[in-house]
Amino acid sequence: MDNEIQIENKVKRIKERYVYEAILLVEQWRSLYQQTYIENGRQLKLTLDKAAEIVGVPRKTLEDYYYQLKRAETLVDLQNFKNCKIGVIRRIVKESKKQSQKITHLIDTNEFFLQENQTNYYRKNSFEYDD
Repeated sequence: MDNEIQIENKVKRIKERYVYEAILLVEQWRSLYQQTYIENGRQLKLTLDKAAEIVGVPRKTLEDYYYQLKRAETLVDLQNFKNCKIGVIRRIVKESKKQSQKITHLIDTNEFFLQENQTNYYRKNSFEYDD
């Protein structure tokens, strides 16, 4: 029973990783995945799952880091955030997504009215029609 609790405690991660750690783990994971090796005369390539197993971090976590960092690269200079925790990057990405949704919504509304005005021909009032 005590061994099961100890195993669960080792697997469960409480603290958050720093950005520089996440960058290193993702780089190792992707480089392992992209490399090929020869076994019995055949050229083989690791799967993302196997590469994650070698790195020692779950694939889903690495994928999450990969996409968060990729989005954040376009928004900020990651060198300035290396000593921050990955949650800071998540917040930056989340806020930028909120702002872009607001802007997109406004653009869509403006485009709608622009198109409506273009297709809106001069309409006669009811009293202007000939009987």
